[in-house]
Amino acid sequence: MTFLLANWKLIVIAVLLILLGQMTRLYIDKRDDLMIEKANFTTFVARVDELGKDAKDKLDKDKAEQLMNLEKVKADHEKQITEVRDSAVARYLARRVRANASTDSGSSGVRADGAGLRLDDGTSKECRLDEEFIQDAAEDADKLGAWQEYCRLNNCPVKE
Repeated sequence: MTFLLANWKLIVIAVLLILLGQMTRLYIDKRDDLMIEKANFTTFVARVDELGKDAKDKLDKDKAEQLMNLEKVKADHEKQITEVRDSAVARYLARRVRANASTDSGSSGVRADGAGLRLDDGTSKECRLDEEFIQDAAEDADKLGAWQEYCRLNNCPVKE
């Protein structure tokens, strides 16, 4: 004990050196951990930048493809609307010619004796439409509805 009391300064220096060594070791371990975390964070940031760039490239590509498809669809519809309109008119006229050919009075569709105009003759007349006429009318209505929906969705200008 007398040795400790006589050399207390040396003991304090030794304890301080041991503590300094432990603190240095603790500092080095934490510094290494922080360097690893920094490297991981740098890798994470690089990966996020890469994914962001890929997403932006994909978005730009999709936008360009969408615009190209929109232009193509507009051009196709502009071309086809006249064909649809002309074919609808041609089918209507062809049906009129067939219907007029089957009536008694020729091209007008009204009987010459006026029997078709009497309401009190007691006979009821039915309007008979053939299946082809109904199918053509349904197709025309579907095409017109699709065209109107397309114009509504794409804000096509309407000319009066």
